[in-house]
Amino acid sequence: MAYRMAAIFAAVIICATFAVESAAPQVRDKKTISLAGAKKMAAAAEAEAVKNGLHVTIAIVDDGGHLVYLERMDGAPFNTMEVTEEKAVTAAGFNQPTKFFEDQISRGGSGDAFLSLPQVTAMAGAYPIVVDGQEAGAISVGGAMDSFDEQCVKVALAALSN
Repeated sequence: MAYRMAAIFAAVIICATFAVESAAPQVRDKKTISLAGAKKMAAAAEAEAVKNGLHVTIAIVDDGGHLVYLERMDGAPFNTMEVTEEKAVTAAGFNQPTKFFEDQISRGGSGDAFLSLPQVTAMAGAYPIVVDGQEAGAISVGGAMDSFDEQCVKVALAALSN
C-alpha cells in the first residue's frame, strides 16, 4: 500500500511540474509605464515648457493606449487635451513616433493611405516609451509648434532613464 501511495504521489508531482513548465511559454513579462514614471516624465516636459515660456498639454498612455496621466498647463489651449491624448495613442498603437505618419502623409501618394487607418493622429510630438527593448507606453506633448512638442517629449524620455 505504501508503495502504491508513493507511486501516486510521484505521478502527481510529475504532472504538476509538467503543467507549470508547459504554461510558462504561454505568458510573458512585459514592461508598462507606472504612474510614478509618468509623473516624472510629465514634470520634465513641463519644466522644459516653462523654461521656454510655453504652455502645453502632456499625455502619457500605457502600451495598450490607455491614459495613465494627462496634464494641461495653465494657459494651454483647452482643445489640446484630446489631440495630445490621441497622438499618444497613435505612438503606442503603432510603436512609432507620430512624426512618421505626418511625414508620410505630407509626401502624398501612397502615404495618404495612413489617413484611412483607425486611431492615427498624424501630428508630430508623440513617441513610444521603450524600456529594455519593450514598448511600455507612449508620451505626447501638444499645444506648441511641432518641433517644440518633440523637444519636450525627448527631454521627458531622457528623464525616465535617469
